[in-house]
Amino acid sequence: MTARYIEMTPRTTGGLAFAWVRNNPHLINNIKFFHILMRSQDICLPPHYLFKKILVSGILATITLVSFGAAADLWGVTALSPEGSACEKVAVSGDRLVVQAVLPEEGIVLYSLSTGESRYLDHAANKSEYFAPEAWYTTGPPDVSGRYATWTRTFPLLPGKEQGCFMNERGEVVLADLVASTEQVIDKGYGYGEAVKIAGDLVCWMESDYSGQEFTSTLRVHDIGEGQTRSVKTFKGAATLGDIDGDWVVLTDPEQKNAVVALNISEGTEVVLSGPGRNPGDFSVSGGCVLWVKKDVNGLFSKNPETFQSISTDSVLSLISLPGGGVQDLASASLAGEGRGPGNITMDGTDLANAVIEGDYAAWVLTEYVTGERHSAIVVRRLSDGVGSRIGRDGIIKALFISDGKLFWQECTAPVAPCQVYCAVPAAAES
Repeated sequence: MTARYIEMTPRTTGGLAFAWVRNNPHLINNIKFFHILMRSQDICLPPHYLFKKILVSGILATITLVSFGAAADLWGVTALSPEGSACEKVAVSGDRLVVQAVLPEEGIVLYSLSTGESRYLDHAANKSEYFAPEAWYTTGPPDVSGRYATWTRTFPLLPGKEQGCFMNERGEVVLADLVASTEQVIDKGYGYGEAVKIAGDLVCWMESDYSGQEFTSTLRVHDIGEGQTRSVKTFKGAATLGDIDGDWVVLTDPEQKNAVVALNISEGTEVVLSGPGRNPGDFSVSGGCVLWVKKDVNGLFSKNPETFQSISTDSVLSLISLPGGGVQDLASASLAGEGRGPGNITMDGTDLANAVIEGDYAAWVLTEYVTGERHSAIVVRRLSDGVGSRIGRDGIIKALFISDGKLFWQECTAPVAPCQVYCAVPAAAES
């Protein structure tokens, strides 16, 4: 079988057409195949190790990458040291790293990338002996942009005091000013999803209501500059929030059979990005462009260890322009596997995942399977001139971020192993 991964010429000038085709006849992998078909964080939420002291000066590895039509960037890779704490989700903006901590205490923690200093922004009062049951709450995944961070608090339903299902649990949306060290509750309601996003002066979240016969979802927006919160649009059905940037919000529209759309919250216009069955969290938006890895799965996956399975995926990395909706394919890959049971699949090929875009940089994870070994790399492309780079990695990359031209990611040695957080900086920026 031939494993195929093709990098395509970007839409901008300055890059030469380049394609890489590699033959890999004997590939074996012991990781469950479903881990390749889906983003791992959508399957489970294993704890990841936090850190309290950050190694900002030591470069652990610098990898030179293939260039496409021009000289490639060199990246200095720094491991951010763990100290036994654990977290689930991470958000980065500039010098600030905000995490959803699990151990030693649940809550939201702020880290400075330059000094290594840390402090809790919110201690979750979950079944704490110091709070009455009606004051217990859990914190949701945070997001950060500039000097502001945001997250949700969820208060569980109390038997005999509140009626409803988990969709109608009480919630709060919290906004913290990280410079002034202040926080405020900008909205209170019911049925908040975990996702709350911030970009510039706008905070967005989805509020669901199932109090009657009809399920509805309302997109809510808070303008930090104006100090006002408003409802943008109410959907009949369950809508899911994805990424945001500027006036563009990515979400699923239940009134369009759960198609993924980009909604302009100022003009009220929509651009359909994909049909139903896609995860809005797989779409990254920045500067009027959306980056997305489209995966098509052929065959059925069975957990029965006696069932012979033959499954393949085709991945295409696409750059979608807004508001026109024009599509430019940047890369493609194929992956196939055969075998019995979920843990004994022989795989051959390459896979794309974790696409992210910020400004002129696009990045994604390329995983290749060669003679029983997995080889991962973060592929970085500068869209303006087509310069490409590749940062080779040994582990499984579960999350990828770009902030101010720097790369951040969570990486582990196995699907359920603790993760390390890494930062990569272009060599030109370090000198």
